[in-house]
Amino acid sequence: MTIPAEARHREGLAHMARREFAQAAACFEDAARLAPGHPAAWLALGLARRELGEAGAALAAFTRARDLDPAMPQAAAQMGLALQAMGRLPEAIACLAEEAARFPHVPRNHNNLGLALAAAGRDEEAQAAFVEAVRLDRDYAMAHANLAALFQRKGDLRAAEAGWRQVIRIRPDDAPAHAHLGHLLASGWRAPEAEPVLRRAMALDGESAAPARTLAWVLCRLNRPEEARAVARGILARRPDDLQASVVEALALPVVYESAAHLARAREGYARGLDSLLSGLPRFEADPAQALALSWENFTLAYQGGDDRPLQEKYARFVTHLARLASQRHYEAKAPRARAPGERLRVGFLSSFLRDCTAGKYFRSWITDLPRDRFEVFAYYTGHVTDDFSTALSRSVEHYRRLAGPAVPVADAVLADALDVLVYPDVGMDTASYLLAGMRLAPVQCAGWGHPVTTGQANIDFFIGCDAMEPPGAQAHYTERLVRVPGIGTRYARPALPAPMPRAAQGLPDGCPLFLCPQSLFKIHPDNDGLFAAVLAASPAARLVFFRDHDEPLTAHFRARLLAALASQGIDGEARTIFLGRLDHAGYLRVNAACDAMLDTLHWSGGNTSLDALAAGLPVVTLPGAFMRGRQSAAMLGLLGIGELAARDREDYARIAARLAGDRAWREGIAARIRAGSGALFDRPEPVAALADFLESAVPAGLA
Repeated sequence: MTIPAEARHREGLAHMARREFAQAAACFEDAARLAPGHPAAWLALGLARRELGEAGAALAAFTRARDLDPAMPQAAAQMGLALQAMGRLPEAIACLAEEAARFPHVPRNHNNLGLALAAAGRDEEAQAAFVEAVRLDRDYAMAHANLAALFQRKGDLRAAEAGWRQVIRIRPDDAPAHAHLGHLLASGWRAPEAEPVLRRAMALDGESAAPARTLAWVLCRLNRPEEARAVARGILARRPDDLQASVVEALALPVVYESAAHLARAREGYARGLDSLLSGLPRFEADPAQALALSWENFTLAYQGGDDRPLQEKYARFVTHLARLASQRHYEAKAPRARAPGERLRVGFLSSFLRDCTAGKYFRSWITDLPRDRFEVFAYYTGHVTDDFSTALSRSVEHYRRLAGPAVPVADAVLADALDVLVYPDVGMDTASYLLAGMRLAPVQCAGWGHPVTTGQANIDFFIGCDAMEPPGAQAHYTERLVRVPGIGTRYARPALPAPMPRAAQGLPDGCPLFLCPQSLFKIHPDNDGLFAAVLAASPAARLVFFRDHDEPLTAHFRARLLAALASQGIDGEARTIFLGRLDHAGYLRVNAACDAMLDTLHWSGGNTSLDALAAGLPVVTLPGAFMRGRQSAAMLGLLGIGELAARDREDYARIAARLAGDRAWREGIAARIRAGSGALFDRPEPVAALADFLESAVPAGLA
């Protein structure tokens, strides 16, 4: 490099150090002009142009540097980074792989290659590149962070957690790492662990609202809604139009209520908060895209035991108004697709729960059993957990899409498939399905009863329910047109029962009747407390068996409420209740087999839990409610021909339970009838056959 060129090069470096990129670029331009054959001048010019956002000019400079000296460190790497910024991923990967092969001892080269591979969806290769980077440098925090993010996206949450903890080990004051770890713990039902991590993230970076938003959700989960509101108000003090914080401040609900009166006050507060949001809509219209990133789905509202239709409609109207402003094309009406004679109907199923869980078990047959000569089936999995169930499901359909991520790219992917019908089996279970269900991604859109309450969404045309579970006049509970399919609405696979195990080996007492109440504790309405007291009073030797919540504070809240209610009736709750830890499915089924009866809950009855109990021959006592979500067990018993376990009122409920506890012969006779008639519940083809007929009928006539 000539002396004048070297001087301008040094001057450019000084400007770069001061982040004066335009001045730096001018200096490097002069250096490259004065010494056109010197690769360092061109490399420096490319770096300056990149900082100015001039990707094309940066690429040209980097390319010139590499052409002048193919062995120059970082020339190919910088070309790759520029190409990646321009979206030219195959070329970027080729350049970055070249750099990694030429300088394999440099950890940064493998990290850069991993980022490009991940952007291209080549996750396994990306993982190998990140692993090599951290093998070369155990304390390479950026590579650990990239590896953690990759694991998190793939659903390997244990590996993701380990990665974020490595970042924090290396950089204890890394706020984003704390925020990511806190979010991971929160989404994995580890709210007590998430809280201090998120508070640390907030302390390290007081400007970022993301960890505070997650903390507000965590505090709601921990039954501390007032603290959640306080965190939300803290965000709003800095960001008055923050939609997520505004929703939390207005709509935060307890998970476990102290009493029926406490629940009623919370519901009234929720209604007032919803009205406040609707009246304040204009203040969010400047940034309506916030609605597409909203993390709120009204999940706990459905467990209050009331008619949720008016509230669901209002909330849907609020969210949809903003989301439509942000992404109008996703809400426009879709004309039915013209089909050739005999062409199959294109049907999609979108859910975050196409895995081994309640919703996955319920609705798998909807996806796998539709006749392939009549239907071309698409499955869209928007969840983050991959297991044997989801893997098997992916192999059972023609088109399987893994689409976890923001709403708009997911919506675009669905639109590209030009569906005739789109089915959401479980709207309201998570934010992803709720936001997408508000859009118009197919000419005909349906919700299933995975979350058995109306969506309130104007763009959901039908609600697919079960004939046996719906009460008279049920259409009034839905904004959608109610469709009733026979049986329990699905071909539910009979659970494989494990070998029984003595009570003592399961932490259960011998010599007394055991009533199992296996529902998640947040589903147990305060109205059940008096019912439990009546059952225990009528069966003085009996014990109640519950399962602890994922988050121990919720168990503590529920247990304190229940024991107080029992004590008010002179019952020693400490002696008469048992709280078991979380079990795998086989262990859970063994507990069912070891008990004498299952006590179904008011307002929200068992679904999966009742099917598991009945598969084990365990009698289920139920009191049907006013809405479908409180009538599932009664429907199952009706199909079995054992309607005598469905109580007329609370007194009848306690009487039935007492007879099951005290009359062994009657109890065993009921159990034998359950086992003999279980074919009416399990592996029935009729519900999916009826679903198939409905889906075909739902497509406008004249197009088939």
